Amino acid sequence: MPIMQLYITLPARRVPQDFPQKITVVLSQVIANTPPNAMNIHVMTDQNFYTGNDPERTKHSGYAMLYAMATGSPDDNRRIITALYALVKQELGIDQKHFFVLINDVDPNMCGYKGKLLADMLKSIVVD
Repeated sequence: MPIMQLYITLPARRVPQDFPQKITVVLSQVIANTPPNAMNIHVMTDQNFYTGNDPERTKHSGYAMLYAMATGSPDDNRRIITALYALVKQELGIDQKHFFVLINDVDPNMCGYKGKLLADMLKSIVVD
C-alpha cells in the first residue's frame, strides 16, 4: 500500500486534475504486485521551499517521498525513479535537476491498516 507525498512549487492551477491518477498508474507498473487501488497519492502545490541548486528560485522544483514495502532493491528503485522523473517532466515541466525522489522501504510492523498491524494482516494472507 504505497503512499506518495509530492511537494512542488507549482500553483495548483498548473497541475492537471488527473495527475495523481497518472502517478498511480505509473507506480503500479513499476512496483511489483501493487494495483492502482492500493495506493495513496498526495500532491501538495504552492510549496515555499529553498533548494541550493536554484537559490533565486527561478525554476519550479519539487520532491517526492514514496513510502512502500519491498521496494528496496536498487533495480526496483531505479525503475521507480526513472518513471517518476519522466512523468514529472512531461506533466509538470519540472526538470530533473530541480526534482528529488526519496524512497522509504517501510517495515510492515510499523504500519496500520483497517485498524490492524499490517504485518499481522500479511501473515494471515500467507497462511490462508
